[in-house]
Amino acid sequence: MSRTLSAVGQASVNANQTGEEWILLLTLNHADFGAPIRYARRATSFTSNGNVFSPFFFDLSLPDQTPDTLPRWNVTIGNVDQAALAELRALATAPDIQIDVVRASAPNTIEMTTGGDYKIKSISYGQEGIVAEISMEDLIGEGFPGGRILPSNFPGGF
Repeated sequence: MSRTLSAVGQASVNANQTGEEWILLLTLNHADFGAPIRYARRATSFTSNGNVFSPFFFDLSLPDQTPDTLPRWNVTIGNVDQAALAELRALATAPDIQIDVVRASAPNTIEMTTGGDYKIKSISYGQEGIVAEISMEDLIGEGFPGGRILPSNFPGGF
């Protein structure tokens, strides 16, 4: 999959050295949340596109690129505050997740994003924090066609 970066972002990526700070932004959203939970992987708060992201450490394990399986990856959020943990535990369904990558010098320009392609498949809690397994929706495993073509369903076809 190709990604289009801004000209400044492309120059920063290709440079031997750069003073550019690249920031990962994580957004958890659910209909039951009062507001989305937003974290920035840095030591201080960060504002991007009018949204304030709290400083939190989180780690990403990127997916393998194998042709016969859907990509799966993990997000580990360490040192989660009790209010966020209580909100997550109270959910009946998993929240949506979005990861954005921005440059500190241009916080309103999203260089890369997961968009709505990925969903949280499972969440576990442990000493390391919250571990969320992320994957795409399994459209490959869906049966096709979705129903059976029978005379009772399609009388004009017989």
